[in-house]
Parts: sequence; C-alpha cells; structure tokens
Amino acid sequence: MPVRCALLLITAWLGQEAPEPSASVPEIIGTIVLPQAELTGIHPAVVRPDPARPTRLATQRNELVALLAAMQRFGTQDAWIDACRRRYEEWDAAHPAESGAVEVGEWTLTTALLRAIALSPAQANGNPRLPKEDGLLTMLLTLVDFERQFAAQGIDFLVVVVPSKLTIHPEIVLPDWKSDGFAGMGATVVEQLLAVTDEGVEAMALHPAFVAQRNPADPAKDDLLFLKSDPHWTARGAELGAEQVARRIEQFPWFKRGALKEGRQFRVVAKEIKYTAGGELASKGSRDETMHGRAVLKGDAPFDCLEAKSPILVFGDSYARVHHEQGADFVTHLSRFLGWKIDCLFAANGGQRQVRQKLARREPGEWKGKRLAIWLLPEQLAIAPVRIDPIDLFAPAGGDAADGEGRGKSGGGKR
Repeated sequence: MPVRCALLLITAWLGQEAPEPSASVPEIIGTIVLPQAELTGIHPAVVRPDPARPTRLATQRNELVALLAAMQRFGTQDAWIDACRRRYEEWDAAHPAESGAVEVGEWTLTTALLRAIALSPAQANGNPRLPKEDGLLTMLLTLVDFERQFAAQGIDFLVVVVPSKLTIHPEIVLPDWKSDGFAGMGATVVEQLLAVTDEGVEAMALHPAFVAQRNPADPAKDDLLFLKSDPHWTARGAELGAEQVARRIEQFPWFKRGALKEGRQFRVVAKEIKYTAGGELASKGSRDETMHGRAVLKGDAPFDCLEAKSPILVFGDSYARVHHEQGADFVTHLSRFLGWKIDCLFAANGGQRQVRQKLARREPGEWKGKRLAIWLLPEQLAIAPVRIDPIDLFAPAGGDAADGEGRGKSGGGKR
C-alpha cells in the first residue's frame, strides 16, 4: 500500500489529518515493490493507536527520499557496484563455492559483503534472482511481518540498518573516487527501507551520520568508524550509531529518559581500546586492532548495561555487543544515552535466522513491559539475495514447530 494511502487510513481512524510530504523533497519512488500476493501470506496488518505515528512515518519517508536523491546525484553507484563485482568474481573464479576475504591495501573485505553488493541491483529491480519459494520470505517481507507481529502485541518496532565499510569508504575499491557531494553508497538499502516504510515499518539508515563522521576527528589517531581487517564497526562507530538511535527513540511519545546518569551510575572515559580477533573472522583475515574511543565504566570495569526487564529490547548479530568487554559497544552506549538499561539478544554470525529463533523461544512473561524492539541489521544482511524462514514470535507454547525446535516456529502460509 503506498505510504500516502496508508497514512490516510491510519489518520482517518484516529480522526486526524495526514501530514503532507515536505514540498522541498523530490518525490522519488524506489523501484522495489513488495508483491501484494506475498504480503497477504504473512501476519495481518494492525493499526497502531499512536497519533504521532503517521507523522513519524511521513518524516521517515521524506528523509529516505532525500538520501536516495543525494546518492543518485553523486552518480558513481554503478561504478562502485561493478568494482565490488569484479573483486568478488576474481575470488569466486579461484575459490568456487567458498567464502573468505579479499585484501585491498590495508583493508580486508569479506566475500559475503562483496557478493551482496554485487547482486544488489537485482534486489532493486523486482528481485529477479529471488523467485517465490513456498514458505520462505525475503528480508523485506520479514521486516513487514515482524512489524505486524509486534504491533499485535502493542510493542513498537524499529529497524536500524548499519552501513558497511564499503558503503562509507568506496575509495577502498574506487581509487580515483572523488568525495565532493558524497552521500554514501548503497542506494539499494535505501530503496528497501522506502518499500517497507510504505508498509508501515519504522526504520532508519545510519548512512548520513556515518558519512558526516567518516574521517577521524584527529587524523593522527586514524580513528575510523570501521575496523580495517574486520567487518565490524570500531568503538567510535558503535557510539555514533547508539547516539543516532537514541535520538530516534526519543520521538516515541511514551519515552521518558531513565534514571541512569553519567557521574552517578557510570562514567565515560576516552581511552585506547583493543579489539581481539577470534573464531571464524580470524580465519578470514581479521586481525587484532587498536583504536581510540569512549568507554562506559563503573569504577574500572565495564558498566553492566543489561536488564532482562527493560522496556527496550535490542536484537541482532555481533554488531550489538562487539567491544562490550571494554564497555564500548552499541548497547552500552545506547543505555548511556537513554538512561535505561537494555534487554539484548544477539547471535554472533546469526543475525538473520538464529537471533529470530532466540526471540521466538522467549516465554510470554519475558515480553511483559516491553515497549520497543530494535533490530540492529547490518546492511550486508539487509541486501543479501536470500529468502529466510518465517517465524512466529508469539506462538502459543507447543505450537507449530517447522524446524523441530519447539515454541514459536512456523512453516509459513497465511495467518
């Protein structure tokens, strides 16, 4: 449903006038259209009784349209995608059906990221590489389905897309790149967010803030927003992301800053922070790195920011908690900015499937008091050309379990 129609329906139900899109923003429509036939196969839409929601969605759409226009005006999206495709094809020719990493100067790029970017134009043109598969959903349909499930429980839902290092630093693969007018690469993910906005999903892309802060404040410290040998953000990137998300959360009418305050429950310290590579990422080129950033501490130890009964839940992959041993992760900084401890579920290397399964295994009492669920979604997972299994987050205990793991699994089909 186009966003204007959706806003009219919602505001008519609330007895209000729908806000008009800003006249200063060009009306650019992304080429991604969610198939109506598949939309009818997920959970039904729910009208939220939130008078401020239509305004938030209209503002969100205007911001995404403006961002997409700026990306398109810059004019090097195709060259960037082609450069990523060449890097991926060179790897794939030498290592067919294998995943790994490519060294480009002092940077390390995973082949999974290169492949996702290389195939992203397919996503922007009706998903020709993603034929319908019974019982499986695209990522965009999954986001709409989650919005509808959370809405039925009275829980707000916010999707936060984290840009990749290649999106913010295209010079890694485009050595002759010029930065004048640069607004970020990755127009596909912005088009995706426009598509789900039109279906009522509240979402934000961190691209504008990351482009503005892409260069270190102190060049001598080389403090970038991303690790050079690892896909993750640095402590500075995690803090910047948390600050932007906190500002967005403040727009929800129910939100009030919590009781946690700097100087009382925690202190914020600028320090050198060490990242230790391990596990699968180490086998793909990740190395130990040192960065500068701010840590949230209680005494000399990382501040304990977690609370299962918090009204705010963050879920995702390792982006949520990387650097937590130093008190410099996204969730800890989000707690600092909001004054609330945070409930968190994450699955390292499992941001598409495993973390959703963890959510579905939660008991009803674990959702009590929840006001907001945030999916921290790396851009690579958002644009990956795959279909994933649908999951019922709030199915009754002992309900349908397509994968045999118990509560909350569903094999798809109309609800």
